[in-house]
Order: sequence, then C-alpha cells, then structure tokens
Amino acid sequence: MPSYDERNEDIVSNCYEAEGRLRRAWAYGHAQAYERLRRFAEWFEDIWLEIDDLTDDSQLSDRAERAALLACEELLCYDHIPCEDYLKYIVRIRCCLRPDEEWDDYPYDVTGLEESSEESSDDGMMFHMEI
Repeated sequence: MPSYDERNEDIVSNCYEAEGRLRRAWAYGHAQAYERLRRFAEWFEDIWLEIDDLTDDSQLSDRAERAALLACEELLCYDHIPCEDYLKYIVRIRCCLRPDEEWDDYPYDVTGLEESSEESSDDGMMFHMEI
C-alpha cells in the first residue's frame, strides 16, 4: 500500500492533469467524445474517492487539497463540454473539503449531487450484529 505522502502526491499530479485530460476527452465534440467523457468521469471519481479516504484518515495534505479545489474550478470553466458525468465528483470534492462554502460557478442547480450520509465511504464497511 502506498504511503500517505505518495497518495497525496498522486492526487496533486492527477489534479494538475485533469484539465488537459478533459480537453483531450472532448476533442472538440469528436464522435467518440461522450464515451471518452464517461471514462474521464470514472478516472475523476477515483480522485474523489482517494480524497475522501485521505480526508477520513485526516491525512489529506494542504497541497493536495489546493490542487483538488483548483482542478474543480478549472473543469467548470469548460462550459461547452457536457459535465453530467463528472459534475457530481466536483460537487462532492468541494463539499468534502469546504463543507460550509457556497459555490456559484456550477452550470445548473446541483442540489442532491453532494454525497449523502448514507453514501459515506465508511458505511460500506459497517455492519451491525444482533446478539
């Protein structure tokens, strides 16, 4: 298992790469663009899950946090690219890192896209045993 430092560096690296990956996935609306956007969203979901894990462990570095927030902002600048597949991960990253902050740069109402407490990453590991 990689160390917390390595995991944080992976987040930073991936977040710095996110904007370019999104632009390449869209490729000016090429015929395969929607499939590539779906794959981009799957890749970006992995970033979200790693951020969530490190945050749960109180191990997310300030640098990784800043890179993630910057990536979210940069991805939203591409308002001509359909964002339905990856917008929920932007919302979840922001809600995780800045739960009390309100954001006004979403392309539409994102109410309900934030992860609810029932979907917490820890819930899948919890079980109750009746005695």
